[in-house]
Amino acid sequence: MPTTYSAYRACDQASGVFLTPAIPNIIDVVSLAGLRLTVGSNIITVTSTAGLFPGMSLFIPYVPMGAFIHAVMSDTQIVAYGILRDATTGAYTVSADAADATLDVTTGSLTGHARGFNEFGIVTEQTDGTTYRNEFATTGAGWAAYGTYTTAEPADPYPDKTTRTKQAFGAQAGIVIVPGGLSIKTQGYTTSTPRIYDSSIVVATESVTASVTDSIAKVPPRPQTRWVHEYVLVASTGAVTRIRKAPNVQMVRTGASI
Repeated sequence: MPTTYSAYRACDQASGVFLTPAIPNIIDVVSLAGLRLTVGSNIITVTSTAGLFPGMSLFIPYVPMGAFIHAVMSDTQIVAYGILRDATTGAYTVSADAADATLDVTTGSLTGHARGFNEFGIVTEQTDGTTYRNEFATTGAGWAAYGTYTTAEPADPYPDKTTRTKQAFGAQAGIVIVPGGLSIKTQGYTTSTPRIYDSSIVVATESVTASVTDSIAKVPPRPQTRWVHEYVLVASTGAVTRIRKAPNVQMVRTGASI
């Protein structure tokens, strides 16, 4: 099937206004034949890599959704990359592992497609030159001294109460004591006998560390980065146009392109 091309424009969904001029000659679909995959590998063998360029999205069985062409290795092999998001930290990783095949296919009978408009997009970590420093002027734990002290107690309806003591840690301004473990007990009397008034903070002192402010540690300003999602449009020559994703921005196909 001969390759066809389309033109696209970015559109504001809220107002219906086009935000960009036409982006012409974007590759529609390239059929992939003779595919061979190796489980755990991001190297894909095809009959021919003609018409394939970095940035094109891949639609191949047993290759994770969202994979794209990272590089064209030879006349018959491409390198796929994918995107993973850490649900805990929110950070993204663009890597080969995210595009590893999940099944061995060695017969060469598998087919797939590559598209010039990558609607999944590619995530990059970018900075606009803004910097920051980790600065703090007080102790993180809020303790002003080192030693033992006695907890204050209210009027006691139970004569068998006991007094508890605690160990406190102090630090100079700009240095924060960070406990590796922290256990907080609710203030009040225990339910068991004897009734004990207890309001204690227990710190796992064996794992306490000190965090030092950047100005004291002489750490230079750090670059302020953020993850940016961009649509990727690959033209017939391999030229790439990137349009930043935004809640109201949609890429619209405006027609065929010669």
